[in-house]
Amino acid sequence: WLTSGQTAVLVRLLQERGLSAVSIGCGEGAFEAQLEEAGVPVRGVDLDVLPSYKTMRCFLRGGIIRVRPDELFRIDEPSRTCLCFVWGRALPWREYLSCYPQVPLVCIIGESASTPEESVATVPSSNALEADASWSRLHCGPARAVHGGAVMCVYERAPASLTSLAADEL
Repeated sequence: WLTSGQTAVLVRLLQERGLSAVSIGCGEGAFEAQLEEAGVPVRGVDLDVLPSYKTMRCFLRGGIIRVRPDELFRIDEPSRTCLCFVWGRALPWREYLSCYPQVPLVCIIGESASTPEESVATVPSSNALEADASWSRLHCGPARAVHGGAVMCVYERAPASLTSLAADEL
């Protein structure tokens, strides 16, 4: 999980924009609980594939929402939501971004890749949206983690992308 200073960076970005957070692949919800304690409305989502998940610790007051591996969590207000992907191993991040094009902010915490083709331990890599012109980086900095080289990157969808998406919805 992040230090309080690292969490404060994300909390500030979310609160400035009036966004809640949905964290996909939240595990026990330690990172998400930090956001919750700072006043950010947050939903933790993880897979429901092992019986042991029912006995896992849970740091979130509201609990963790479990989804089948073949489904995506339904986000009620995507235009007011930041999607978080934290130390994912095989998260369907592209599917979430495709399914919810109204999401204005994405936070990815994990290992950084030197090139888009480089394979790293986390999927997505923390800098997975660097080469995507529809996203701009707001923050990228070190994150405390068990493994060295952890990075937190926060991206904002380009306004032109959101405008064209809004027109498509009419």
